[in-house]
Amino acid sequence: MLETATGVGASDLKAILPSVLDPSILSNIAPFVGIVRAGERLIQHIRDFYGTALQRYRSIRAVAALHGGDARAAGEAVKKMLQKALVASALDIGRTASQFTVGLASACIDGGMVVNLIASVQKLIQRLVLIGLDISERDAAMTYLRNGQFDRGVFEKSPLLGCYYLTCSNTSDIVGLLAAPGGDEDWMSKVEKSKKYIDPLLASAREQIQKSRLEVVGIPCGLVKAA
Repeated sequence: MLETATGVGASDLKAILPSVLDPSILSNIAPFVGIVRAGERLIQHIRDFYGTALQRYRSIRAVAALHGGDARAAGEAVKKMLQKALVASALDIGRTASQFTVGLASACIDGGMVVNLIASVQKLIQRLVLIGLDISERDAAMTYLRNGQFDRGVFEKSPLLGCYYLTCSNTSDIVGLLAAPGGDEDWMSKVEKSKKYIDPLLASAREQIQKSRLEVVGIPCGLVKAA
């Protein structure tokens, strides 16, 4: 049933279920405890949404400052990752807000146990769906590469690879104007201005890599682990 609903293969489900099942689910459905924790999570989800929305806004200017070609395509991939994170945060806010308000309304009846249980199931399903999307992107990228296509189009198949590309690139590889400094006396100030926009984008790329449910192994680049 899970395989049909999420699109995740049986072998992948066996591998990811241990990390998806939250050991705090039982405590979250306990009377009154779940309501309090829902309120705490609601505040955190709102903060996360605001932070991701700010990163998404900054990424628009950052991509414009990127050198064309692979770097620009990778920047667009980071924007796509941030957009997906923004949608996930919005779903988290909606779920926890409903859990908190309905839980308060039913607190005198069952301590919010029923609504907390429903919210826990919804959270589990959301996680599985998001992992299913990640795995489908991974499979699409692998198929793309197996067909001998080694170009920026792979970032459209798997935006996560765009994050890896940017974090493993030198500033001179991704900043426009740096390639030909002799043509403009003011090239250094322009590069520094562009870098001001690009640095937050690189930080967002690293954060998305760290938060990703999948990992690209064998990347010979220490920059990915930098905060």
